[in-house]
Amino acid sequence: MTFRSIGSRRFFDRHGVDLCRSTLAGWVGGACWWLAALHERLCKNVFASQPSLCR
Repeated sequence: MTFRSIGSRRFFDRHGVDLCRSTLAGWVGGACWWLAALHERLCKNVFASQPSLCR
């Protein structure tokens, strides 16, 4: 268990929500799926645009 998952688990525990690690892992996996699609579209747009020169 990583530091982040321990912190998340404590957060939910303080609010009386009992979540197992597999639920938290599922949420992280789902977020990664959405973020991967967002990353792909962002890269397409950025790399398709003309470079701007800043001085």
